[in-house]
Amino acid sequence: MSNYFTYARFQTMDDAEMLTDMLTRHSVKYRIEHEANQLDKIYLGESLDPLFVIKIQQKDFRSVNKLLSSQADAD
Repeated sequence: MSNYFTYARFQTMDDAEMLTDMLTRHSVKYRIEHEANQLDKIYLGESLDPLFVIKIQQKDFRSVNKLLSSQADAD
């Protein structure tokens, strides 16, 4: 089993949806992790740090970069 590494971070799951939809369409395995620092909410109000982390296998980084580049060209 390959390890998963952080590829991108997002404030909300809605923000991450474009990437996760693309990964699903191209059969790229990914994991979503929710990061929450409760101290930020208690002492500082809402955290401005990204809360959702998209992780993919290291072997997929290059192909996902190409997919995003192609998508950017199309847009």
